[in-house]
Amino acid sequence: MDPLTAFSLACGVIQIVDFGTRALSTIKEMYKQGELSEYKELEETTKHLGNAQRDICLPTTALQKRQDKELFEIAKDCSEIATELTTKLQTLKITNAHRKRDRIKVGLKAFREKHNIQELQKRLDSYRTAFNDHILLGLRLQLDLVTGSGPAIQDLSQQVQTMITKLAQGPKSLDELAKAIRHEHIETREHITEQFVHHRQVQDDKARRQRLLDSLWFDELWSREERIVDAHRQTFEWIFDSTGKGVGPWDNYVQWLECGKGVYWIKGKAGSGKSTLMSFLSQDSRIPESLKVWAADRSILVPKFYFWSGGTSMEKSTEGLLRSLLWQILNQLPDLQVSDPGQGDGRAIIAEPIAAWTERRLRAKLMETVQKASQTHRLCFFIDGLDEFDGDQEGLISIIQNLVLSPGIKMCLSSRPDHIFVNAFASSATLQLQDLTKIDIQRFVKDELQGGLQVSQMASQGPEWLQELTDRILWKAQGVFLWVSLAVKDQIRGLRNGDSLEQLEERLRYLPDEVEGIYARMLNQIEKPYRQEASIFMQIALHGLDSSLLSHVLAFQKDLDAILSSDDPMPELELVAMSHRIKKRIGIACAGLLEIHENAKEDSEQEDSELEEESSVLDIRDSREAYPSRRRYPGEARGMEIISLGEDVDVNFIHRTAVDFMHHENAGGTFLRINAASGFNVEVFHAKVLLVRLRLFGYRRSVDELMRAIWRAEHGTGKEQTTLCQLLDSIMWKLDQKYFDKKWSKKHHWSTRWAFSNLIIFMQNLQISNPSKKLHFPSFRSGSLDRPNMKTLDFLLLAASYGLYRFVENSLDQAGLVCNQDVAANLLYGSLLACSDPLFQFDSAMATLDFANRMLKQDVDPNYKVNGDFNLWSIFLWQMHEALRLGNVHARMTEHNLRIMQNALAKTALAFIDRGVDLATSEVLGSRILTSGGGGYCLFWLDLSVLAILELCLTGQSELLRIREACNSAGASFYAHCSKLVFSRGETHSEYELLNTESSAFLQIYNRDFTKAEIQRSIDSDLIKLGDTILREKEQGGKNDATIGEEDIE
Repeated sequence: MDPLTAFSLACGVIQIVDFGTRALSTIKEMYKQGELSEYKELEETTKHLGNAQRDICLPTTALQKRQDKELFEIAKDCSEIATELTTKLQTLKITNAHRKRDRIKVGLKAFREKHNIQELQKRLDSYRTAFNDHILLGLRLQLDLVTGSGPAIQDLSQQVQTMITKLAQGPKSLDELAKAIRHEHIETREHITEQFVHHRQVQDDKARRQRLLDSLWFDELWSREERIVDAHRQTFEWIFDSTGKGVGPWDNYVQWLECGKGVYWIKGKAGSGKSTLMSFLSQDSRIPESLKVWAADRSILVPKFYFWSGGTSMEKSTEGLLRSLLWQILNQLPDLQVSDPGQGDGRAIIAEPIAAWTERRLRAKLMETVQKASQTHRLCFFIDGLDEFDGDQEGLISIIQNLVLSPGIKMCLSSRPDHIFVNAFASSATLQLQDLTKIDIQRFVKDELQGGLQVSQMASQGPEWLQELTDRILWKAQGVFLWVSLAVKDQIRGLRNGDSLEQLEERLRYLPDEVEGIYARMLNQIEKPYRQEASIFMQIALHGLDSSLLSHVLAFQKDLDAILSSDDPMPELELVAMSHRIKKRIGIACAGLLEIHENAKEDSEQEDSELEEESSVLDIRDSREAYPSRRRYPGEARGMEIISLGEDVDVNFIHRTAVDFMHHENAGGTFLRINAASGFNVEVFHAKVLLVRLRLFGYRRSVDELMRAIWRAEHGTGKEQTTLCQLLDSIMWKLDQKYFDKKWSKKHHWSTRWAFSNLIIFMQNLQISNPSKKLHFPSFRSGSLDRPNMKTLDFLLLAASYGLYRFVENSLDQAGLVCNQDVAANLLYGSLLACSDPLFQFDSAMATLDFANRMLKQDVDPNYKVNGDFNLWSIFLWQMHEALRLGNVHARMTEHNLRIMQNALAKTALAFIDRGVDLATSEVLGSRILTSGGGGYCLFWLDLSVLAILELCLTGQSELLRIREACNSAGASFYAHCSKLVFSRGETHSEYELLNTESSAFLQIYNRDFTKAEIQRSIDSDLIKLGDTILREKEQGGKNDATIGEEDIE
């Protein structure tokens, strides 16, 4: 805990021990003498003791340091003893202090309490001793750190600062501290309490904010921007021509910055330099200067995002875009008050984890955040590579169009001129990049060729030859900067080889006109002995989840499995030495298709941050320093070189078009297939890379990421990945032994910690949606198993929750475990948890349902309650509704696959029914439907019966007829009602009970066929409109019940 929180807690302990000891001493005197003065003193002491007990504020966050834990335990015990002692003192209160009889009566009570008083005194003495022996020295050292000009102490008043300084420098024991506090006036002590309550609130708010930022951050947030090459000298300077006619007709960019609105669309061919231009614009100091004209007296925010089709899922998805933009805005505006859509009423609880982000929650969060931010700021977003987005492009365009509706928001976008973007942005301000870069290309070609001429025999050739070659390259380039770059490299290669003028011209003549042709030529130039090696390098780069140089080094590390399973330290020096060879091999074997990029260190940004130091523009670039790429966690790595291999050096294709080319089956895909190395599977290899990282860097990468990687390996190979799971189990067990409580590790398998962390989020969502139902953690234990087998089951439960079903069933056979009713119920529950995964895809969904059906055949009781009031059947229903109706399913699978998954869900529902589900119960499950609007977000609370969930999720399935018949035979009824609407804007939360007509309007929209993507978008849009309509009516004092219907949202 921070020093001031510790000081506040210590003051509470001191006062309780002090007042408690004085109270007990007074009681003893009362029992001996019964003087009136003692009664008055006792009343005063009781009052102070009660105040001290109420003021003590125990931390809610987890504590790591032993000293903090000791202080916490003492404070907790002191709070309890103060409550107990105050209760006893109240019984000694004198009705009439002047009546001798009453004084004798109280004295007798005090005498009878003698034994209890002695016990209480012993406990207070033990706290005093512990405080003096263990707490005081550390507390003084902590206070020394915050005295002076530290930012934490500046939040407190001068009176409290003075007292902290005195206490940090003076007293040597609890009694001396108590005396110092007693010398202060009562008003001063009350003021201290108020100050520290405020300080605690500030610290809690900061902790909550940091947890929110941590939940949004991802490692690749800045990666794509850092990989974009800088523009050549004076390139793109024409865009700042205020006339807008410096190089050709186009919509004046400076004018758009200063007074334009909506979208500015930069379109261009593949390789025309769009990303380089976007990076140039987002970093040039003239951009914020022009934006100041538009912003007037408001500050400017410039959030940015670069889609990258060759990167990780976060670099090419809606989730990555929304999380990045949110993180940048919230990190730059620490005082911006925003609510947490993950909580039931919008209020965050400090100790609880933030639920996994879904696209729906992220969209609502971003809309709320930008609406609030635009009240004090102007926001200009830069979003590059819309055509590299891997998802629902209509949905992406919808996000953009909704954002720019606000007059305080504008966007600069770039993409290829694909039909969908032409339709969306044709009426926006725009430029076509390949038509405007002729002068830039000429300058680049001349500069590069002149550098090559200096090392060749052609240096004596006149300027006419250079101009002629430049013109030929310019003519063939057709405005494609990437083609120019490749052509110039080829010419320079010829110059260094001593080619004649005729040979250089021949090189240019035979160079393909399209970049794809150049890529094919580059592949053909790879010598046959190197092709298998090149195939491995390229497969790793194409995989996209780990592009570090360390991955490429490990691909050629012999006996990697033996190294991972060994107790010997990782061979750091060997890997570092090998990296120098691998760098050369990548250049030789891959013919220039791959390039090595060293990420800029944080220090290199110092000059940029100083440039904007006094500006009203908040530069998002500087905020990355809060999350440096090198974050150390417990692990074996000791040298900075090995850390740099894993964090600072990347290997990537030279351009997005090269990635597309290598993915194409009839192009680069053929090369990879023909030259594939025997026994090399990139998914299995990636999982091993993560295991190496786990050993080297400890918890740098989470078990969650590893389990997903093992699932991809199992799914990609069609085989159980027993070796990978065993390696993970072994490494995690050793880390637990080294860094966690060994006693705990002996009793529990390490996987239970990770299973519980996933369960917290799942149970949090389940409980919030169903507040009237009881919920508890399942035990995951089988009474028929001994401890080793129980630990095996713990790990298998975790594996099942990540969809590793081949491994689970194979391990049951190898361990000789019978998949009885109890074991099958646990594993079925684990498979249902897999549906909570935001990355729940078609393949994983089908595998999960297939496994669930196999477990149901093991005599599992579907009515068995695993989470308090929730049985396996109700969890299946709730998860089905969450996955299909609330999980943005169209972003994860095609409409055809969605229909197939619906059919599989219907058959699984029938399997539950055949196993004896109690359909006669009138159970109602709750869900929350999140929308944005009104500058905040709306939560519709929907209550659904079993039959209603089945009808809403399985519409159009033939099995639904049999399901209806079974429900009707059991007397199950259809019930669907939208009970209330919760609206949150910042820290303001309003809750409204809905009328029947309002509920009916909601259900009319919600009951549409969600399996069609365009209809799902209309559902989302109309629910936002309905929420806005209801809010307006409620805030205006309501309107006739009959007047709000679906027509109100048209």
